[in-house]
Amino acid sequence: MASVFWDAEGIIMVEYLEKGATITGSYYADQIRRLREAIKQKRRGKLRAGVLFHQDNAPSHKAAVAMAAIQETVFEFLEHSI
Repeated sequence: MASVFWDAEGIIMVEYLEKGATITGSYYADQIRRLREAIKQKRRGKLRAGVLFHQDNAPSHKAAVAMAAIQETVFEFLEHSI
């Protein structure tokens, strides 16, 4: 499985999950932190300008630890409608 994060300028980060592994809330929270670093390196100045973050409602994405990581990164979270 591949996780792909992108913006209007293109792909920022791609990560591949090991075969047989599962994305948990903790794993996803770590991805969010790595995404922040990738944005910092690849999109200089964008963190200061603000990042709108949109995701689906997968259980690992809505886990408390993942939502805390989004707040920690100071991304502006956009709810996904059902």
